[in-house]
Amino acid sequence: METADLKDFFIKNLNQFSENETLNDMYWREINWFYDHKNLHYHTLQHISDMLIELLNVKVFIKDWNAVVFALFYHDCVYNTANFDNEEQSAKIAYQRLSEINVPQEILSKVNELILATKYHRKNQDQDINYFIDADLSILGQSTAKYSVYSENIRKEYEQFPTEIYNPSRKNVLKKFITQEKIYITDHFNYLYEQQARENLDFEINQL
Repeated sequence: METADLKDFFIKNLNQFSENETLNDMYWREINWFYDHKNLHYHTLQHISDMLIELLNVKVFIKDWNAVVFALFYHDCVYNTANFDNEEQSAKIAYQRLSEINVPQEILSKVNELILATKYHRKNQDQDINYFIDADLSILGQSTAKYSVYSENIRKEYEQFPTEIYNPSRKNVLKKFITQEKIYITDHFNYLYEQQARENLDFEINQL
């Protein structure tokens, strides 16, 4: 999905709550700025686009689509590899911006929950959250070639860390996923990506 298409999608969601075209455009320009940082190689608008495509495929199962869309665009708006509270900071920005255009509190709360859920990717009683975090992890189950590009881009984002620090840390993260009974919570994503994700993770772990 092209950047222009992402903008149209984001603005369309905003238009349900704000008729201020200038403000809506400013919100988009800020989103674009968040994901256009020179130190970002994976957590870019391409990641947002890939997730959106995955989520559109399960839209029929999602109850609060507006919240999911807002959470999608804001969930990685703060991404600093030196920080441990990126999700919390991203959720805070989402709350601030969306409350300014009077998005209802129930949607604000749901957006907050969705964004924070991407910190640990744990099963939730709310199926919307499960679809959201599964979509966030869908990259793990892509083709070997696409996964290799992803892992290389993650390494670039952490280039300030030497190999002797990065490799053990990265391996621990990957092992947490591969040792789970199921990487993907929902049947939809489990069916599509579980087997390939395990193969990809196992390959990268052995390379580290």
